[in-house]
Amino acid sequence: MQTAPDSGIGAIIAGFLSAAALVAVAWVTGRWQWRAVDRQKRAELEVTEATTREREREKERDRIDERDGFAWQINRETITDLKQEVRDLKLEVREKDDTIDRIRAERDLCMELCPECREAVMQLRAGRMVNTGRVSRRLIEAAKARPLEGVRALVLDDSERVAKTFGVALGEAGAEVVVLVDGDEAEAVYCDEASRFGALLLDLQMPKRDGMTILRTFRQFDQHVGRPTPPAIAISGYAAEDYEAKARKAGFALYLEKPVEVAVLIEGVRKVTGRSA
Repeated sequence: MQTAPDSGIGAIIAGFLSAAALVAVAWVTGRWQWRAVDRQKRAELEVTEATTREREREKERDRIDERDGFAWQINRETITDLKQEVRDLKLEVREKDDTIDRIRAERDLCMELCPECREAVMQLRAGRMVNTGRVSRRLIEAAKARPLEGVRALVLDDSERVAKTFGVALGEAGAEVVVLVDGDEAEAVYCDEASRFGALLLDLQMPKRDGMTILRTFRQFDQHVGRPTPPAIAISGYAAEDYEAKARKAGFALYLEKPVEVAVLIEGVRKVTGRSA
């Protein structure tokens, strides 16, 4: 049999073990609860941080959009200004090109139309002094009376330099001149404005269609619409007599050989248009 002290000690030990077990259970339960609360707080913190980051990104996007919009507005205005500057520059270039073309045409006028002027240019290039006043008077004297005032002439020559040279000479004499270098373009212009031309100057030697073919096309169109064909002058570099006969047979009122002097060219147009001297 067990004694009373032994029973007391056992009860104490059993009580201690029970208390220890309860403390352990309480500690484990508290630890688990603390971890659960900690995990929840961490999750809430992460959500809060994610929300804050998203709001910051939205604000940054708004700032970028605002900045890009402002930059686009500036760029659009800059582009508009640049386009206007380009248009102005192109217009200025065209005006300068027209001026240069006219200066070149006036320079080439001496070379193409006036043997004395051509000789003077050759002497100037050789470094010899010439009396350019005597040379330039030929053009002035030929055009000073403006005998072709009111005449509208069409000049067609596949050489742009020659065509512009003729245009300058006739323009100095008072004529309104349309200068062309392509037969198809000349046909389109003529068929659109045929009644407004008073004279035609056509080159007989052109690569696509010669002057005789062009004149034949003009006459067929005039017959179709029922109006007379303006007088035509043939311009040719050939000196063969039969070529002049062919041109006159084709309907040309006058035949001129290159190089043509200023006075001869102006007088030819004056003659075929019936202008008084």
